[in-house]
Amino acid sequence: MFGIRRSLSNKGNPYDNAVIEATNKIIKKEFIYQKKFENIKQLKLEMSEYVYWYNNIRIHGSLGYRSPIKYKEAFLKNY
Repeated sequence: MFGIRRSLSNKGNPYDNAVIEATNKIIKKEFIYQKKFENIKQLKLEMSEYVYWYNNIRIHGSLGYRSPIKYKEAFLKNY
C-alpha cells in the first residue's frame, strides 16, 4: 500500500539501520503516540494522510528546511 520494503541489516552491524530507526522514531512520536485508532481502516487512512504530510508539507532540517518533495524538485532542476 505504501511501497515500503522490508530490509534487514547485517548481523552485528546496527549502523545499517540508522536511517530507518530514526524514521521509525519520528513516525512513533509524531503519529502513532498521538492517536487512538478505532480500526485498521482508520489507521490506514490516517497513515496515508501522515505520509502525504511528511513528504509534501513537513519541513526537514537536513534538507535545508524544505519538504522532501521540494528538495527533490530543486535537486532535479539542477541535475
